[in-house]
Amino acid sequence: MSKEKKEKRPRWFTLTLESKTVMDQLSDKDLGKTMRALMSYFQDKTAPELDGDAGFAFRVLKNHVDEAFAEYEKRQRDGRYGADGLHGREPPPGSP
Repeated sequence: MSKEKKEKRPRWFTLTLESKTVMDQLSDKDLGKTMRALMSYFQDKTAPELDGDAGFAFRVLKNHVDEAFAEYEKRQRDGRYGADGLHGREPPPGSP
């Protein structure tokens, strides 16, 4: 039985209540395009070509995905730093 290597990445991102202001300005069709684009960007960090309102909304809301990746990387670094101390290893330079 082989173990599949699980990709290390965030499993979720948040949309704040302020995001609703942007989303309320979109038609149902553009909202669907925007949400599909956000999920695609979250999956593989490839920004789709969108124009009009859907493109504007995507550019505004994609920051939530970027923040999820930044927070995940920070938690990874903090975890390694904590593990280094726990196991008596010297933390990497520039660690908190």
